[in-house]
Amino acid sequence: MQKIVGVCGFHSTGSSAVVDLLHEFEETQVIDDFELTILHRTDGLADLDYYLNSNRNHMVGVGAISRFKGLKFNAYHLSKARRKELNKKISNITNNFIENLVQLKWTGSAGRGGNPIKRKIYAIVKSIYRKMIRRLYKRNIKINWFVELYYKIFSNEIVMAKMPENFLFHAKNYVRDVFKIMGIDTNKVTVINQFFDACDPSVCFKYVDNSKAIVVIRDPRDHYLFINNYLKHAGIDRKIPTNNIYDYAKYYRLLHESLNSNENILTVNFESLIYDYENCVKQIADFLEIKNHVRKGEIFSPAMSRNNTQLFKKYPGVEEDMKKLELELAEFLFPFEDFPDVEAQGGMFMNRSPLHKK
Repeated sequence: MQKIVGVCGFHSTGSSAVVDLLHEFEETQVIDDFELTILHRTDGLADLDYYLNSNRNHMVGVGAISRFKGLKFNAYHLSKARRKELNKKISNITNNFIENLVQLKWTGSAGRGGNPIKRKIYAIVKSIYRKMIRRLYKRNIKINWFVELYYKIFSNEIVMAKMPENFLFHAKNYVRDVFKIMGIDTNKVTVINQFFDACDPSVCFKYVDNSKAIVVIRDPRDHYLFINNYLKHAGIDRKIPTNNIYDYAKYYRLLHESLNSNENILTVNFESLIYDYENCVKQIADFLEIKNHVRKGEIFSPAMSRNNTQLFKKYPGVEEDMKKLELELAEFLFPFEDFPDVEAQGGMFMNRSPLHKK
């Protein structure tokens, strides 16, 4: 029976550690060559659902459809040729999905969705054309051909898909088609990295039958230092306010206080998977109803992941900032002192255990 499991995190909180662990179970199929975010990303399926079925402005829905159709698939572990091939296939099923929702379409000059800079350029060029048409008209110059050219350039397809009663039916079929293209066998317990939004995975559960989510959180001290010291070159610090310790503390609190939970959502501490390994693994296995841990220790290694914890003890000059975080976020600190330490093996790493084998 199908079971889709989304492992979610908040930028380097340790979700890949849980993904690596789940590789070790016989019952699981783990998809980690890419992060499939079509449900919750900006302008993704959930946003399209809102703009078509909740928002009352039809023209907003037109823009949402345009932006949804323009989304590209990203997979950093796949070749450029493979990404191009997948994008072409996904574009085809996206067009078919939209066609199933459309109740009416015509050619007009509705504003085009997408990048705001491109929209600005489009508006400027369109304004110039309009002025040229008005000047030609005032000079009694025949402008039929010019007007036709104008509409060919600036008109685009407008569709009406307002509140289609069958949206959810077609959305589920669309997700199934994406799974087929990606080679996902939904007859297994399928684990997909970042498939749901970490704050509230349940928002997207309706698009995929029998869904569950594991949300991975991390001690704020280690999270702050990991981003500040290791991920700045990747631009992650721009997504998280690490330049000011109090802004970071506020960000962390707001994010974690917004976490939603229900029987199909399990929240796991990255640190628990290392320092309380047996209990944490049992908790995850019971949650997913899987039993056969046939490759135990082959891919996820607590000893190696130990290097990515207690960073606040390793770096000189961060003591004052760490004291501030400990005061601001006391209830979110992992109680390292309550667990025996784990002997570290190897060095620090990012994103994935070095033991991971393709």
